[in-house]
Amino acid sequence: MANATIRDARAGFAIYLRASEGVDLDEINAKLEKSGHSRIAQRTLTHYRNLVKAGFNRYISINRFDVARASRAYENMSSLSRYRYRSVDQPVYIQFSKRTRVCELNGQLTAIGDVGAMIEFSEESDIAELRHFRPLRGGSILLELAPAGPQVSGIIVDIDLKSSSPTVEVEYGQLLSLDMIAESRVLLTTPFLVRILASDDEHPTIDVVGRRLHHVFELIEGLRAVMNEAGRHCEDGIYAAPPVVKEIRVSSPAVLLLQLPPELIYLMPWSLIGGGLYLLPRLRKSWYEGTIQKKFGKLVDKEGEHLDAETRLKEIEIRRLEREDLLREELVERVRTEIRESEIPAEHLRQVIDAYAVPSWRAIEQSDIREIEVEERINDDIDSEDSENED
Repeated sequence: MANATIRDARAGFAIYLRASEGVDLDEINAKLEKSGHSRIAQRTLTHYRNLVKAGFNRYISINRFDVARASRAYENMSSLSRYRYRSVDQPVYIQFSKRTRVCELNGQLTAIGDVGAMIEFSEESDIAELRHFRPLRGGSILLELAPAGPQVSGIIVDIDLKSSSPTVEVEYGQLLSLDMIAESRVLLTTPFLVRILASDDEHPTIDVVGRRLHHVFELIEGLRAVMNEAGRHCEDGIYAAPPVVKEIRVSSPAVLLLQLPPELIYLMPWSLIGGGLYLLPRLRKSWYEGTIQKKFGKLVDKEGEHLDAETRLKEIEIRRLEREDLLREELVERVRTEIRESEIPAEHLRQVIDAYAVPSWRAIEQSDIREIEVEERINDDIDSEDSENED
C-alpha cells in the first residue's frame, strides 16, 4: 500500500472525529482501506489528537499546524482552529491568476468559514483545465459567491490536483460574514463603546498599545467563536458576524467603537478582567533580587508595612486559578442563557471555551490591562461621549 497522502490523512481525520475517543490506529486504517485510501501512521493519529485538543474540526497538515502555533498574529488565519467550517453545497465561480495568465472555472463550495473555503471540482472540462493551468499554493484567487454577487479575493493555502475530484482551499483577504454565503439566523448588531484601562497609561509606546488592542480583539474573536459553535448546534444555525470597527481612538485610555451583537458582549463577565497578574514579574524580581529587606522575602508597601513577597506570589497564583475556573463556569452559564436553544454538549462547550476564550483572557490578565469598560451607545460615535462628559 502506498504512503498516505494529505487526502488519506484528511479522510482518516473525518473517521477519527466520527468515532469514539477510544478508537485505535487499526480501526481507522481498516475503514480507510475499505474506502480505498492508504493507511496512516501512528504519528498521524497523534496529530489527530493534537488537532482535536487545539479545537480543530477540520484537518490541516502537521507542518501547517506547527507553523500556525509559531506564526505572528493575523498570519495563516485559515490555520486557526477558532474559525470552524460549515458544510455547504453551493456553486462558485473562480478566477485563478498566475503572472500574466488567468483561468476562469466553475466549482462547488463544500465547506466555508469566516476565514476561508473548500472548493471541489467535478466537471471533466473544469478538471482538465485546472490541471493544465496548475495553480500554486500562495497564488491569487477571486471568488464570485453568487450570480452577480460579491467578489472575494484570497490566496490558495492548499491544493490537491491528483484526486478524481480536485480540491482547493482558499483563505480570504479578510474575515467574511457567512450570511453572504450560507443560510443562517444572523444576530443583529449595535454599537458598543469599549474602553481599555491600563495600570500605566503615561506615554505608552506603540508596542504596548498594540498588544493591548490585540489582546482585546483576540478575546472578542474568541468569544465569537464560542458563540458561533454554540449557535451551530441550534436548529436555525444562529450566527454572529465578524465585528466591525466603526471608530478607534488610541489614547489614554484607548477607546473603541465596535458594531457587534449584544449577545456577544453579554457573554463575557467583564468584571473578571484585571486580576493583577501583571504584577507577578515585578513581585518575582522583588523576591529574588535587591536590598537586605528583599533578601529576607520582605517588600515595603506604600504605607511602610512589610509584606511577604513569596506569600503574595502564591496568593496571586491561587487567585488566578480560581478566577479562571470561575470564568469557565460563567461562560458556560451565559452561553446557555444567551443561546437557549443550543444543544451543544456540555463537554464540547467547555472544550471550545478552553481553546478559544481562556487563552485570550489569560493573556489580558498577564498584560497591564487592569479593566475593560463596555457600554452600549445610542450615538454612533466616540466624540459624543466626550461632549457629554464636558457638560
